[in-house]
Amino acid sequence: MLDLMTSKVTAVSWQDKLRIVNELMKDVSRQTDAQELIKIYSRGVRQMMPVDRMVSMSRRGLKAPSYRVTRFSGWTEEINPWEQPEKLPLLQGGMLGKLLYGATPEVITRLEVDPDDPGYEYVKGVEAMLVMPQYENGEALNCTILMWEDADELPHADFPNILWQSNLFGRTTANLVLGKELNRAYNALDRELRAVGEIQRSLLPAVLPSIPGLALAARYETSQQAGGDY
Repeated sequence: MLDLMTSKVTAVSWQDKLRIVNELMKDVSRQTDAQELIKIYSRGVRQMMPVDRMVSMSRRGLKAPSYRVTRFSGWTEEINPWEQPEKLPLLQGGMLGKLLYGATPEVITRLEVDPDDPGYEYVKGVEAMLVMPQYENGEALNCTILMWEDADELPHADFPNILWQSNLFGRTTANLVLGKELNRAYNALDRELRAVGEIQRSLLPAVLPSIPGLALAARYETSQQAGGDY
């Protein structure tokens, strides 16, 4: 079962929560991979809050009413949404789509979903949920939903803080992904410039001409790997 799978836990004291959060923040600060960061964060959250199920969706790069399910606590296979987008379920409409495109935090209790709904398999058997949109440039491109089989266990009072934490964590993850993409782009450009530089240097004479009565010297200095005016 995926490490993201949530489970019931007993009540946690504020002292234990403080210890868990402190260790979690230290672990998070060491991570450079978004996928590992999410697993570590999920483990920490699971220790502090009893949740029966979790599902995340994204509409990035898609037009309404389409969206992808990026994570689900019921999956038995670990899928990296950044490296394996082709494995993510592509859905249209339904309750999950409405919540994602609605872009509004919601508390839903006594949930009833039509078995024909495109997202039924992700929400069947639950009574309550917290809907947490995650924003980029003011636009909700992603959404995470926490679910409970018993509506009486819904932590209403904690919802504002959970929403806040979710979005801060989402920004941290997005920055890691962006940093990785920028590093890849830089390395690709660096390889190309090095290749250009090698070609340019190969065109230079290996030795200077020998002319009686003259002493010749030459210097060729590029901007980093290649010379633009060569």
